[in-house]
Amino acid sequence: MNSKKTYGRYQIVEKIGSGAMGVVYKAYDPRMKRFVALKVLRTDRVVSHEYIARFYAEAHAISQLSHPNIVIVFDQGEDHGTLFIIMELLNGRSLQDVINKQRIEHQTAIGIGVEVAKALDYAHKHEKRIIHRDIKPSNIIVLPDGKIKITDFGIAKIEDPEATRKTQDGQLLGTPGYMSPEQFTSDPLDGRTDLFSLGVVVYEMVTGRKPFKANNLAALAKAISNDTPVAPDQLDPSVEPRLSQLIMKSLAKKPDERFQTGAEMALELKKCLHRRKSDAAQPAAPPKKGHKSMLFAIVAVLIMVIFASGMLYYEINQTSETNRVMVTIDSLPPDAQIFIDGILKGETPMHIGLNKDKHAVRLSKDGYYPLDVQLNLDEDVELQLNEDGELPLYGELMPIQSGIMDKGD
Repeated sequence: MNSKKTYGRYQIVEKIGSGAMGVVYKAYDPRMKRFVALKVLRTDRVVSHEYIARFYAEAHAISQLSHPNIVIVFDQGEDHGTLFIIMELLNGRSLQDVINKQRIEHQTAIGIGVEVAKALDYAHKHEKRIIHRDIKPSNIIVLPDGKIKITDFGIAKIEDPEATRKTQDGQLLGTPGYMSPEQFTSDPLDGRTDLFSLGVVVYEMVTGRKPFKANNLAALAKAISNDTPVAPDQLDPSVEPRLSQLIMKSLAKKPDERFQTGAEMALELKKCLHRRKSDAAQPAAPPKKGHKSMLFAIVAVLIMVIFASGMLYYEINQTSETNRVMVTIDSLPPDAQIFIDGILKGETPMHIGLNKDKHAVRLSKDGYYPLDVQLNLDEDVELQLNEDGELPLYGELMPIQSGIMDKGD
C-alpha cells in the first residue's frame, strides 16, 4: 500500500462517494491496522474560509458525540493543500439507496424513525446542543444488522447565543426537499428543524413519495412554508391513522406545533409498532358437519369443568381486573425471547397480564446482549398506563458485534 496516495498516514484504497463539500475515500490506517473513511474537502472549497470553518466544524461537532447511531470521528488533518477528517468505515448502504430499490415496510420505517429520533435527541441535548440541519435519506446509513448511523454533520450548527449567523443572504445550508420552513428564512434554528426533516424522511419511507414537490427552488420553498401535504393514510389506506397523524404533526409549519424533542417523537413512533396478533384473535373456521357430535361432547366436558371449579373461577374472575396489569412488551430488534421470573413466555411483541407484584423481565436474542428489567407493578402503576389501559415496556438490544468494518489486512 506504500505506492498509494496518502493523506497524513492514511493510505487511499478507493473512492466511495462524493458530495457538495468533498470526496469520501476508503483508506487504510497502518498504525491502527484498520480501514477507515477519509473525507477530503474539495480543493475548490479550500479558497473559502467559510467552507474550511464548516469542514472543521463537522469534525469538531461529531467528535463530541458518542452514540451508537451517530458516525464516529477518529482524526482530522491537513495535507496536499486541503483538509481531511477520518471517520469509521460503515459496511452498509444509504437509506436513499434502499428507498430507490424497494418499498420499505411500515414497521421497518418506524424502527428507523425511532433510532434517528433518539440519536437526534442525544445530539440536541448535548452540552453544545448540536443541530444536524441536513437530515435526509442519503445521510442515514443502514447497516447489515438493520441498525442505522447518521452521518455527515458537515453543516451542523453548535448553538451559541453569541455567535453571528454564518449563512449569508441567499445561501441555503441543507437539502431543499427536506428542509424545514424556518431554514428558508432568517428565523433562529433549534433541534425541531431536524425533527421536521425526519418527518419528511418517514413520510417518504411510508408512502414512497416526498410530501413537497415543485419545479424550482422558489416554488419548493413556498410549498414547504405554506402547503399542507396529503396525509399518508389518504395516499395509502394501509397506513395506520395513528402513524399518519404522527407524521403530519412532525410536518407542522410552526416549530411549537411539532414534537418538541427527539425523545418525544421516538416514544410516539414506538406506540405505532404492531402487536403480534395471537391465533385466538383470528376468526375461527366454521366446524365441519361430521364433527358436530364431537363438538357437543367437548362443550359438555367444558361445562362440567366450569361447574366443578365454580368457586375457583368466581374468585379469579372477581380479582383478575383488580390484581393484574396488561403489559405490552416490545423490542428492537423484534422477536426477542421474553423471560418473566425465569420462565420463557414467548417472543416480542407480546402483551400479557401480570400480577401486581415485582417481576424480573429479560429480553434475549442471539447476537445481542440480553436486557434485564425489574418491573414493579405496584398500586400506582395505573398512572403509567397508556390510552389502551396497558403498561408499555420497550427494550432496545445492543448488538454484540457492531456493523463497523474495522479489520485490517
